Amino acid sequence: KLPQSIQPEPSKDDLNIIFKKAMEDLDRQGDVCREMIVVSDSGVTLTQSSILDAVANKVRINALIFGGSDVAELQEAASLTRGLYLSGEGAEFSSFFADRIFPKVNSNFRWILFWLGASWIALMWVMVLPLDRWLFQQVIKLPMHLAGKFALGNALFWSTATPCIIWRLAEGLPLISHC
Repeated sequence: KLPQSIQPEPSKDDLNIIFKKAMEDLDRQGDVCREMIVVSDSGVTLTQSSILDAVANKVRINALIFGGSDVAELQEAASLTRGLYLSGEGAEFSSFFADRIFPKVNSNFRWILFWLGASWIALMWVMVLPLDRWLFQQVIKLPMHLAGKFALGNALFWSTATPCIIWRLAEGLPLISHC
């Protein structure tokens, strides 16, 4: 739904106009995931106000720089918006996308963490009876009512702690996040 080009075409090295136009277009799209991929050579300029505008609009900026030298402004924009910043030589353009960018952008890492966490919670509930009978009653010699409370407490603890751990590792739960 976004336009393919900006008319009139801006100066080759000025990303500020492009960022401003992209922010306007993304604002019109409503509540969607906002992400930009900037592919450029190393001779570009970007002002601090454009970076802060992207942060304020919650736009994730991914920057791919070819030409051998880093662009500090785009590197800062990518780090502030939790995006990717990669730089390399122009000769490795196709392998750059296929080997380094697409695995990071098209990753199911959040879902993998979600299902591993769900499996861990299920395991803790399955372990209630063995923990109660074997560990707490036979090995540690706790009374029956106290052993059951410890076994259930373990399962309840991991049932609440695991989603919090996943939230921190994956930067949100995949079921709740709209991106």
